[in-house]
Amino acid sequence: IAAGRAKEAVTRLETFLKDNPPPEEKALATYFTGVANLAASRQATGDASAALRKAAMAAIEPLMAAARKDNKANRPYGAMAFTTAADVALTAGDGEGAMKIYEDMAQVFKGTQEGGYAERAQRDTVFVGAPLEGVEGPDVSAKAVKSMDFKGKILLVDFFSATFGGYPQVLAVQKRLQKKLKGKPFAILGVNLDRKELADPVKKFVQSVGIDWPVIFDGSGFEGKLARSHNISSMPANFVVDENGIVLRVNLTGPHLEDLVSQEAARVEKGLPSMFKGGAKKPASPAPAASASPAPAASASPEAS
Repeated sequence: IAAGRAKEAVTRLETFLKDNPPPEEKALATYFTGVANLAASRQATGDASAALRKAAMAAIEPLMAAARKDNKANRPYGAMAFTTAADVALTAGDGEGAMKIYEDMAQVFKGTQEGGYAERAQRDTVFVGAPLEGVEGPDVSAKAVKSMDFKGKILLVDFFSATFGGYPQVLAVQKRLQKKLKGKPFAILGVNLDRKELADPVKKFVQSVGIDWPVIFDGSGFEGKLARSHNISSMPANFVVDENGIVLRVNLTGPHLEDLVSQEAARVEKGLPSMFKGGAKKPASPAPAASASPAPAASASPEAS
């Protein structure tokens, strides 16, 4: 899938499943069959894309049904099936459908890490399909930077704090993407959310961890406009933006983030249209997030379970 051969992955997975593997391996292969069909749909258009999204849902629906009966069934793939189902809806430009899936997931996994992820994802869905606005300001060298400078490319906008203990894992994903997609239509823009009194430590941090992409730093912290207008209340926090400045996804992590960015960069390179060409169906606004904390805790997705 990561190599852009999603249809080949589907064939291999279906062959594997015919051999009646053990339950855990069957759940894993079933989940990835859905993921592979969804990945293939992003490299197709029209009826072909719709058919692949339908195949993705057909693959993962049994995992979702089992989780509704027992949320520990097929863990973590039952929860991950819900996130893929939401992705199917979002890929079709159906924000309302994605929000309903996250609502379902939040109820099924209420009181668990997966349920917390669903609640946050439901809130974040309001951004998907809308233009990314207001991400601009001075970088760590006082040079003006804005997200619209990167039109024509898939842009990963990374909100971060130098005090976030889990940032090395986040950074590892970004560096893999940067290396893998060198010369491709892809860019990263950092947005640091530490206070102005940490300006010098932030500059040293950026250098020490090897961040070589632009980093916006206005010193306003987690209570500033950049954080509050984008509902940044915990870490990690990011936006994947298409070549036209439209938000594709919010707060993905790990393989989920890597695969989406890789697939979208490949789509742009092939000249295929964005999933939000012509506008997306927008959900109703969710309840506002709780006040952001200057010392955010990690917010793990089901992919990290």
